[in-house]
Amino acid sequence: MGQLENKKKVKIQYNNQKINELELNANSKLDTIRKKLIKSIDFPFIFLDDNDNEITKEEEAACKLNDILEGRYLYIKKKIKTRKIVGEKIDSNNGLDFYLYPKANLTDIQKTNSFNIMIIGETGVGKSTWIHSLLNYLEEIEFDENIRYLLFDEKQKQKEYEMKYGKKTLGSSITDIPEIYEIAPTKLFDNPIQIIDTTGFGDTRGIEYDNKNMKDIQNLFENSKIGKIHAICLVFKATETRAHDRFKYIIDKIFSLFGDDVKNNFIIIFTFFDFYSENSIIKVLKDENSSLCKILGDINNLPIFSFNNKAYFEKNRNLYYDIYEKNIKNYQDFFFYLSYIQPIELEKTKKILKARVQIREQINTFYFDTNRIIKEINTLKNINKNKSDKKRSIIEYYNSTYSLYCQNHERMCHRNCNGELLCPHFNKQISKNCNVCSCSESSHRYIMNYENKKEEEYNSIFLNEIDINNDKYIKHYNGIYHYLISYIENFHKIVLQNKEINEISLKKEDGNNKGNYIINAFNEVITKKNIITDFVKNNLLVIESLNENERINLVHNFIDICINNKDI
Repeated sequence: MGQLENKKKVKIQYNNQKINELELNANSKLDTIRKKLIKSIDFPFIFLDDNDNEITKEEEAACKLNDILEGRYLYIKKKIKTRKIVGEKIDSNNGLDFYLYPKANLTDIQKTNSFNIMIIGETGVGKSTWIHSLLNYLEEIEFDENIRYLLFDEKQKQKEYEMKYGKKTLGSSITDIPEIYEIAPTKLFDNPIQIIDTTGFGDTRGIEYDNKNMKDIQNLFENSKIGKIHAICLVFKATETRAHDRFKYIIDKIFSLFGDDVKNNFIIIFTFFDFYSENSIIKVLKDENSSLCKILGDINNLPIFSFNNKAYFEKNRNLYYDIYEKNIKNYQDFFFYLSYIQPIELEKTKKILKARVQIREQINTFYFDTNRIIKEINTLKNINKNKSDKKRSIIEYYNSTYSLYCQNHERMCHRNCNGELLCPHFNKQISKNCNVCSCSESSHRYIMNYENKKEEEYNSIFLNEIDINNDKYIKHYNGIYHYLISYIENFHKIVLQNKEINEISLKKEDGNNKGNYIINAFNEVITKKNIITDFVKNNLLVIESLNENERINLVHNFIDICINNKDI
C-alpha cells in the first residue's frame, strides 16, 4: 500500500530566519525530504528535532518529517565541515578553542607575488582582532565550529610587554614593533598575503613613542623585501563620536608617512561596528576640515568595510550569529576589492620616512646639546662679570684716594696717598720736606685721583694691571659661535630637505604652513624651552632666504644678546 499523502506548507527555519517555504509530504522520510531541499538550499545542513538535537544520517532513513515538525516549521542547521586542525592549541574561552596558526614561511617568489596589506590606526581600535578575524575568514571557519585561529599569541605579547615595561598594556599598543604576518594561499584567495601590523599611534607612552613607531616602520621597509603595497587599511573605531585633538593628531601623523602616489590605495576599516544603528564615526570623518577629507576627498567615494569582530570570539548564537555572517560578507567584498587594486612601489614613501626620521633625530640632537651652549654662554657672562667687577674696583679705588702734586716741579710725586695725615712721603717728625722731590710741604698739594684720570686711562690700567685671560673669553665665544653656526647650517639643510620631501608627500604643506612639519617636530621633541631653542625655532623659516654672511651676522648678534641677557 502506498504512502499516505499529507501535504503541508512547511517553513524552513535556519538560524531563527525563514529561508524558504515548500509544500512537503509530512509522512515522507527525512532522507527523501533532503533530496527536495538541496535543490533550494545552497549549503550542507543537518535536521534538528524540537529540542535542537541533530538528526544523524542513519536516523534520517527511519524518521518521518512529521516526527520533527514543530507546527509548520522545520528547523535545520548548517553542517560543519570536517577539517584537519593545524597549529598548537594555546587557549580556551567561551566554549571555543584557540589555535596558533602555523607560520607560512613564504618563499622569495611567493613574497614577490604576495598581496601586501598595511594596518594602521590608533591604539585600541582593534587592529589585532581584525587581523585574526581575517585569517578565520580565509580558513572558512564557521560560527558553529568550536575552533578559532590566531595569527599571533596576544597573551604571550602581553607577558613580554609587562616584562619589558613593568606594567600592563592599558592604553598602550600590545604590538611593540611593526611585524609582518604571512598567510599562504587559500581557497578563498589564491595569492599569498603579507600583513604589516604597525604599532598603534596615540599610545599612552606619548609622542616619543609615536616617533619611534615612525622609525620602526622605516626600518621594516628598508630591511624587508616588501617593495610594494596593495592596501593601506586605516582602522577606525565605529563608535568614535568626535574629532578630538588626539584623533586629529593621529590622522595627521599617519598621512605624513606616505608618498602622494599611494592616495588611491587607502581603505577605510571600521571596527566595533553595530550593524543595526547609525555609524557615528562617519560624521567625524566627513568633517571637511579634517586631513582625511582634504587628502582623500569625499568619504562617500572611499572604499569602506565595516566589521564587528567580537563575533569571532563569542559562542552565543542568538547574539552573534547574524554579525558573524555579515562579517563574512564584508570580508568577501574586501578581498574582491583588493584583487583589483594596483600595487604601488614604496620608493617615495621610503624616501619620505627616511627624511622624516632624519629631521627628528637632528632636532633631538640639537635639543640635547643646548645645555652645552648655555653653559658656554654662562661662562662668557661670568668672564665679563669678573672683568667688570675688577674694572669697577680699580675706578673706585682711584676715586677714593689722593695723589701728591709738586708745584715747583709740576709733577706728581706719588699716587694713591690717603690724605695729608697718612701720606708716607712726609714724615713730619723727621722733616717737613718731601722725600721724593725734597721740596717743602707748602710747595705740594693733594688732588683726587679722578681729577687727573681719563676713562681710557682706567681701561688701560684695567687691561694692563689686572690679569684677565682674554684667550679664554675668545675660546668660549668661538665655541658658541661654531655650535650655533653649525646648527643654523644644519637647519638650513633640513628646511631645504623638507621642501623637497613636501613635493612628493601625501600630506603637503601649503604656503601658509611652510615648514609646518619641522615646527611640529620641533615642538614634539623639545618639551623644555630656553633662549637657544627659541632662537632656532624663530629662525627656522627665515634661514632659507639668508645668505651665508647674513646667517653669520645673525649668530653674532644672537650671542651678544645672550651675553647681555640676565635671565640665562
